[in-house]
Amino acid sequence: MSKGRHTRHTMSAGYRFFLTFCVTLCILTVLSVVFVSFVYRPEIGETMLSGIRDKLASGGDTENGTAPDVSGKDRRDGVYTVLVAGTDYDGTRTDTILLAAIDTKNGTVNVLSIPRDTRAYMADGSVHKINAAHNRGSERMLTEITNTIGFTPDNYVVLDYGDFKNIIDAIDGVDVYVPMDMYYVADDMVIDLKEGQQTLNGEQALMFMRYRAGYPDADLGRIRAQQTVFLSLANKLMSAQTLWNVPKLAKIFYDDLETDFKLSEIVWLGIQCIGMDFEGFSVDMIPGHISGADYVVDEEEALALINEKYNPYTKPITALNTAE
Repeated sequence: MSKGRHTRHTMSAGYRFFLTFCVTLCILTVLSVVFVSFVYRPEIGETMLSGIRDKLASGGDTENGTAPDVSGKDRRDGVYTVLVAGTDYDGTRTDTILLAAIDTKNGTVNVLSIPRDTRAYMADGSVHKINAAHNRGSERMLTEITNTIGFTPDNYVVLDYGDFKNIIDAIDGVDVYVPMDMYYVADDMVIDLKEGQQTLNGEQALMFMRYRAGYPDADLGRIRAQQTVFLSLANKLMSAQTLWNVPKLAKIFYDDLETDFKLSEIVWLGIQCIGMDFEGFSVDMIPGHISGADYVVDEEEALALINEKYNPYTKPITALNTAE
C-alpha cells in the first residue's frame, strides 16, 4: 500500500465548512482521537459558524464523498478498518497503536489497542517490539500489524504528539479521572499530574497518555488509562458542542499527517458517522500476557475477539502470525 498525501481542493466557503464538520466527526469518532479533523486546512473564523449551522439545518450536501474501495471476496457489507498510530517524541516508533473497525450499517465503532511492546517478526525472521516497525516504513508497519490481527487494515493514519495536543486544546480539554499522582522525567517532558477528576489540556492529556511508571503492569496499565481518554474524547466530540470547535479543529495542519486516505474518502466516512450513538463505541485491548519486557499475544483469545468485533470478512480468521 503506497503512502498518500493530501491535496488542496477549491470549494465554496459554506461547503468547505460542512465537509470539515463531517470529517471532524468521522475520524474523531472512529478513533476517539480526531485524526479526521486533519482532513482539510481552510483559513476560517468564528464569524462563519452561521454558515455551518445553516448547512446542517438544511441537511447539507450528503451526495459528495467517495466510499473507500474495500471490494473483494467475502467482505462484510459496510465495514471499514483503519489503523491509527501515534508516534513518540522523535517520530520513529509508534507509541500508540489502534485499529478502528467502522460498521456503517449497524452504526458502531470498535477500537482495538495493540500494546507497543507486542512481540512481532521482523522481515528477516528475528523478533522485536512492534512499535519499532514504523521506523522501517509504513509498508513494514502494515505487514507486522497484519501478522498480529490476521488481516490488512483498509487504510492507515499516523500522527504525532503535536497533533494530539493541538486536538485536545482545540476542544478545550478532556475530562479524565487521574488515578494517582503522576511524576516522571521523560526524554522530552516532565510528567507532573495530581490525582483526581479534572479537565486536562493538551499538554496534560499527553502526560497522562504517556505515563506508565506507576502502574504495576506498566504499559498495560497505561493502555487502560489511555482508553478512558479515548472514551472521554469520543463522548465530547460526538456532542453538540463539537460544532463550536470546528474552526479550531480545522486549523490543525492536515498536511503533517501520514495517510493513504483520499480527502473524498474521509468526507464519505464522516457523513456516515454523523448521528452514530456513543453507545455504539467500544475500546478493547488485544488479549495477551507479559513475558519479560514484552507483550505476547494470546492467539486463541485474540482470534475470538477479532472475529467477534474487528474482522471485516464474512469468513473467520483462523490463525495469526505472532511471535512467541
